[in-house]
Amino acid sequence: HKDAARIFTDYFSRNPQPGDAMNLAADKCYALINNEKAQSKVDEDTIKQLRSSVAQCYDTAQRNDLAARLYQESGDLEKAGQIYLRMGRLEEAAKCMQQAGNAKAAAEIGGRFYESKGRWKDAAMAYEGAEEFRRAGDCYTKDNDALKASECYVKAGEFFGAGFALIHAKQPEKAIPLLQKVKEDNPNFSQSRQLLGRCFYELGDHDHCVATLENHLTGAKVTSDNINYFWMLALAYEQVGNLDMSLQTLQKIRSVDVSFRDIDQRLSNIQSRISLGPQGSDMRPASGVGNGGAVMSMVEKSLEERYRLDGELGRGGMGVVYKAYDKQLDRPVALKFLGSLVDGSDEYRQRFIREAKAAAKVSHPNIINIFDIGADEGKAYIAMEFIEGPNLSKYLSRKGKLDHREAVNIIGQSCAALDAIHQVGVVHRDIKPDNILIAKGGLIKLMDFGLAKSEDMRMTKSNVVMGTPCYMSPEQALGKDVDVRSDIYSIGLVLHELLTGKIVFPDGDVLQRQIKEMPEAPGKTIEGIPTLLDQIIMKAIAKKPEERFQTAKELLGYLRQVGQ
Repeated sequence: HKDAARIFTDYFSRNPQPGDAMNLAADKCYALINNEKAQSKVDEDTIKQLRSSVAQCYDTAQRNDLAARLYQESGDLEKAGQIYLRMGRLEEAAKCMQQAGNAKAAAEIGGRFYESKGRWKDAAMAYEGAEEFRRAGDCYTKDNDALKASECYVKAGEFFGAGFALIHAKQPEKAIPLLQKVKEDNPNFSQSRQLLGRCFYELGDHDHCVATLENHLTGAKVTSDNINYFWMLALAYEQVGNLDMSLQTLQKIRSVDVSFRDIDQRLSNIQSRISLGPQGSDMRPASGVGNGGAVMSMVEKSLEERYRLDGELGRGGMGVVYKAYDKQLDRPVALKFLGSLVDGSDEYRQRFIREAKAAAKVSHPNIINIFDIGADEGKAYIAMEFIEGPNLSKYLSRKGKLDHREAVNIIGQSCAALDAIHQVGVVHRDIKPDNILIAKGGLIKLMDFGLAKSEDMRMTKSNVVMGTPCYMSPEQALGKDVDVRSDIYSIGLVLHELLTGKIVFPDGDVLQRQIKEMPEAPGKTIEGIPTLLDQIIMKAIAKKPEERFQTAKELLGYLRQVGQ
């Protein structure tokens, strides 16, 4: 046995050429090293050397199973791992690499193994260990862990993927600096500019949204790939008061797709507002700014100095509203604050938080944007879009009454906002001129969802009257449960007031008047009001809900006929 071992050692040391002779020698040597007598007579180092030589022969001959086993037995674990990897036996390959001390290779192979099994989180963690960060990001994405995916993409220098992941994690403010790092030679550059515009829009930064999308889309044709971003640009133009550019962009979209979203309604609104000319030359905020320095300092301290308070805009039953500056996101906001300074009750705080959640359910040009919600006891607040413009009550007090075309335009936009919230199961329940803001270019913004009720929210008890009596529907005045038709009644009363300049039920037992008394149509006392508009108003404020318009969209459709 010793002589045979020496002969085989000499043979393999001379590097025989692959072929039948070498394979035959390898098989005979393999039989020798597995012979118990030979193992007892031949020293261990020689046996180990022969195992390695036979493994190399079998490796060359693609006899992988035997080669891998012999490499393991000879202590060459890395080569064993490479053969298992070639065979697709990833788990065994990773184990060999780990035992060989090659942790990085083991982790990479482990990642491939877990990926083949659809175990995305395990695969992602393994790829992280192997510093294969792009592949880790891909696996975290498949595991729906957008934040971890973003972290890995950043480490890989894949800024587009990182920004895209953060958008899906609903963190657009963090996505912006990453998307801005995407270079022009990146194949995803075009999409990164579109997503950048989307981030600014979602943050309510419409000026930067316009600048970004305008820079990217100028000269481009509307296609199925970019039509949504042209639409976003049109809405952003509208938000900053550039109605002419909004109209041009909408017309481009319609030339490609006449049924895109609510394009006809949006075009009609823009055209109507342009034809009316500049609205509200005195576009001051709804309330004057007071000082209240001591109170403001207390509020600022309770909000951990994220916001700088610039003055009080107003206060009401649900809290105090400040004009503020968000130092973290570098933008002005309206900060509605409720806490121990106003009312520390849990019921008020829950209703206050519900307001923010109800408003945040919908992203619509005619609904105030909600940026942040603080729900802790003692410092509940809502940070929302700041509008440089009056509420409808202030606007009407300065003008006395409105021309029917302007009134229809304002209520039409309000109906678009109502339809949007009704579509997601929210009833506003406090529609009144104070809760309708007039922004740049006559853009209407519906706000103050303090009494809003969602289909999945049942906070307000039956038989409890809540709302503003002068605009309250009969069923609401009776303390009954209400649906979207209650909002239609209220918006009908607001339209009546815009045309006449007078609140419909200003005094007396207002709740009983809402239940029993039917006012005259505006056209009875005001000249120039179309008969159709009178009919629309009287139908909207019918005492029985089933006799009114059944949806805000239906009411909006009839209002559009008035302007035709």
